[in-house]
Amino acid sequence: SVIETLEPLDSRTHHWSAGVEYAGKPVQANLAYHGSAFENDFKSLTWESPFFGEPRGRSSLSPDNHSHQISADVAARLPWNARFAASGSFTRFRQNARLLSPTINVAFPDWNDASTALSRRRADAQVDQWTARTSLQMKPLRSLSVQLTARYFARDNDTDYRAFNPTAGIAGYVVEDLNPIGRVGAPGFSYKRWSVGSKASLRIDSKSRAGLEFEHKEAKALLRQLRTGEIGDAGGPEYELFRVGNAFRLDDGRIGIVNRGTNEIRIFDERGKYLLTIGRTGSGPGEFERLMWAGRFRGDSLAAYQFFPPNFTVFDKQGKYQRTTPVDLINSRPVGIAEDGSLFAIKGAITRLAPPEGVVRDSLILFRAVAPQTLWDSIGTYSGNEMLYQRAGNSFRVILPLFPRQTDIFVQGDRFYVAENHAYDIRKYRLDGQLEMIVHRNVQPVPVREEHVRTLLTIALERESDPETRRVQERALRETLPQTLPTLGPRSTEWAPPVTSAIRIDAMGNLWVQEYRVPGSDGLPRWSVFDSGGILLGEVEYPVGFVPLDIGPDYVLGVWRDADDVEHVRMYELVKPG
Repeated sequence: SVIETLEPLDSRTHHWSAGVEYAGKPVQANLAYHGSAFENDFKSLTWESPFFGEPRGRSSLSPDNHSHQISADVAARLPWNARFAASGSFTRFRQNARLLSPTINVAFPDWNDASTALSRRRADAQVDQWTARTSLQMKPLRSLSVQLTARYFARDNDTDYRAFNPTAGIAGYVVEDLNPIGRVGAPGFSYKRWSVGSKASLRIDSKSRAGLEFEHKEAKALLRQLRTGEIGDAGGPEYELFRVGNAFRLDDGRIGIVNRGTNEIRIFDERGKYLLTIGRTGSGPGEFERLMWAGRFRGDSLAAYQFFPPNFTVFDKQGKYQRTTPVDLINSRPVGIAEDGSLFAIKGAITRLAPPEGVVRDSLILFRAVAPQTLWDSIGTYSGNEMLYQRAGNSFRVILPLFPRQTDIFVQGDRFYVAENHAYDIRKYRLDGQLEMIVHRNVQPVPVREEHVRTLLTIALERESDPETRRVQERALRETLPQTLPTLGPRSTEWAPPVTSAIRIDAMGNLWVQEYRVPGSDGLPRWSVFDSGGILLGEVEYPVGFVPLDIGPDYVLGVWRDADDVEHVRMYELVKPG
């Protein structure tokens, strides 16, 4: 049966405007302001069934809201029988209505009281919108006319609300008076679009005319992210993190953190509450001497990789030890586990009897073992990471040079990707090493200047207390610049920096590429997201110091360092446009 309700109406709308105009001979201009406010005396509608005589539901009505717009336009006549026109506007939409409790059903006492069931009382919703348009029309010849146009539109939805119940400790809401669920709804997203065009017309004679027209349009939506939880900023020793090697999310929502500083894998629930610890320092079954990495394995099990002595250990989903298999690949580093259970690891291709001097970039060999107990198969050889070998008395010091050329390899599903940071060319391979695709993008990186070099030197040497050692290392690092960075010209004092910083592959097979950010520059680190076919989907920004480790369909899990260099594991909700 269907019950039809009537909406009560008692609302008012107010409009006001102001403006100023100028009309000169060569130039005309307008500046205007428009405002609007809507007031509704009925905030919500509670309805009940006449057949049952008890409240059955409630819905929110149109909330109070207001908007403000500032607009301007100008037009001018120019030489060559030309006319220029431009217009632009900024609009802000705002509403801050009181939020209603998720339900009025008395069977859900934790959710039917707005004073306790909501993480905040009001919507605090705001949308900003910018528009701009320019055009230039000219007729340099009697038979030739030319028109150039450009348009820009941007919308920034600054409305972030997470449905979190402080009383129940649950993120979500009640659906049709059944059960609370973990969904939080989809806040608005931001996007921008722009276009440029040109048009030319040439009159050949009284009966003939030739024309040429070009237009380019581009639209870009920003993937929204909301911080949903953090581990490492509260609690006892089990919440203190040191040298996080990986963070991953299990199918049941639990979060695993590899704490290399204590050789442990710690498991937390979906809200960040500590549950149990897997492994410890030692040489017995299920213990580690130098734990390096751990993650999801076949089914619901976990796999851990120890650097030395190299071995591969498997635990069940409850953390119970299953088996340990020695790995016949000394000095190797794990890259990841493919969906077929094969393990990928990399190892330096060159073995030296004595360390080299200066900046050296060794090659890396990528190995694959279909199962840990089988022999390793060499998949391919790739360029490695540049390192600076510096003699210090009778020994050598190995440090990272300024702006080094590096290679990032990431395994996910049935593919692996290889990216070198000095070019925006990410190569996609099958598990057997066959090249499948190259994702290329033209980017214009910010040039590196002397102030950027000084900032990076400060970061690189901040832990060195001896002044003489700092001086020697600073000189050595500066000497590496001609080897690691090409200049932008024969007499230029600027350098071309790397283009990318890192890559990730999410659970759906999408490629995430972090664009290189010059140290000390403004703005947030930006990741570009491409689908499995190499088509750009959008961009997402995260706080400085945040490194994504595990990206799922609707979340991003990673590690973040605060101003004191303390590690925290954070999870963000990922809301995609559309």
